[in-house]
Amino acid sequence: MQLNFLISTLAIITSAVSAVALPPPSAGALVTRNGGSCNSVPQCCKSVHESNDKNIIQGMKVFGMDEKAAKKNEGKIATQCKPMKGILNIDLLNGCKSNAVCCKDNKFNGLIAVGCIPITIQL
Repeated sequence: MQLNFLISTLAIITSAVSAVALPPPSAGALVTRNGGSCNSVPQCCKSVHESNDKNIIQGMKVFGMDEKAAKKNEGKIATQCKPMKGILNIDLLNGCKSNAVCCKDNKFNGLIAVGCIPITIQL
């Protein structure tokens, strides 16, 4: 009797976890806001700045980067970035609480990312 109860309980828990873990049926594609596509791992960043922002350029110098690094990778500069996780970038589907971007170059474990373009999900 206890074995049947254990198996039934395990089956219910497994079904519940599977249902929650599945992405929506039509998740869509990641696209940049200017119409291009995202060719790198999408990032969720705390802030995004223009590449000519003098305060950000000063901060980059502290890490041995200069203004040329930002301008070479056309786009914006993002800070405190983390890769979006999961199948179909579930963080984006659930709403990146900050700024969702695609960046060409990520430095210092996401502390600074250059060449960033804001992204959205196209359903």
